[in-house]
Amino acid sequence: MLPASAAFASSAQAPDPHHNKPSPAKKVNDHKHRVHPRVGCGGGDGTLGWGGWGSIAFPGYVEYDGNVYNSCHSGTVYLYLHYKNFGHSAHNKQIGKAGARQNHKVHFHDSSHYSTYSQIEITACESYKGWHCGVPIHV
Repeated sequence: MLPASAAFASSAQAPDPHHNKPSPAKKVNDHKHRVHPRVGCGGGDGTLGWGGWGSIAFPGYVEYDGNVYNSCHSGTVYLYLHYKNFGHSAHNKQIGKAGARQNHKVHFHDSSHYSTYSQIEITACESYKGWHCGVPIHV
């Protein structure tokens, strides 16, 4: 006869490798929009996402995944993301830049457990032959 601990160990099943894995984070009220902000020397290509409810379980968020590029031989192209949260707090964040003849990946993410995001727009600006900005893209 086996000791009780050995009998228990032999009756235990092998762990399921798919069990107890954390599930991917769920996003609610999820929106995604392909955007292509432009300015004379370049711009960006990517996906602008936003959503959530601004709660602990479903935080509000805004994000950009894509690139920024500059096809000119000098100057710099910048991407700016403008948004409001808390209904009145405005943000205008530089989320990426590319020097002359460069292309860079950009990933930006901001989230809040207290508020959703609104008045979201992305703009490309450049410093080639002075300061210029393209038309903001509103989502």
